[in-house]
Amino acid sequence: MMLSSITLISWIFFSGCLMQQVEAKCEGTDNLECKSVKKDSCDIPWNKKHCPQLCCNEEDDTADDKDECVDKKIPGYFGKFYTCENFTNARHICEIPVPGKDSMKFGDYCCNTCKGDKECNDVEDFYLNPKKKKSDCKEVAKKKRCKKNFKGVMLSDLCKKSCDMCPTILPTKTPQPTLPEPSFSPSKFPTALPSSPCGDTPNYLYISGKKKKTM
Repeated sequence: MMLSSITLISWIFFSGCLMQQVEAKCEGTDNLECKSVKKDSCDIPWNKKHCPQLCCNEEDDTADDKDECVDKKIPGYFGKFYTCENFTNARHICEIPVPGKDSMKFGDYCCNTCKGDKECNDVEDFYLNPKKKKSDCKEVAKKKRCKKNFKGVMLSDLCKKSCDMCPTILPTKTPQPTLPEPSFSPSKFPTALPSSPCGDTPNYLYISGKKKKTM
């Protein structure tokens, strides 16, 4: 009887220690935006920081792949209509903050896409009205709306090429061959004059002190 009591007390003590560890790991409250966050996205730094209760019980199965660079779903408005593939030819947007996500940038969600060179172009298939596919980047530039803010992002960033915001690359000049400077000092050796042909004029006759050329 005494043994079973000791076992029960030990189990209660162990459970209490375990609960303390869980509580310590889950310390903090979730942000209101965590309601729309899925548990499989807890590896995103913003979600880990602002959703401790949602992500605290997630096993770190990706410990070996913590440095894996993959694309994820973009949150907010832009995630409804665009994926990271839309930024393939416009990687400059990787450095732009995602609206409503504090310090998180598009590059934090599009790691694989953004690891290439920062090309300057329009976001692929961008429209002011994506449902009806109206008002693309050319229309934005034509109506001089590049300096307008669209859903928290400047249109000049979404339509950088059409808005003429890409840096100008000057053409590289081809080096010209360097000619030797003329020398006015006398040369060591005499310069031969160009030779002229020397010979008799064919069918030439001299008659009575007058020159006469016959055919």
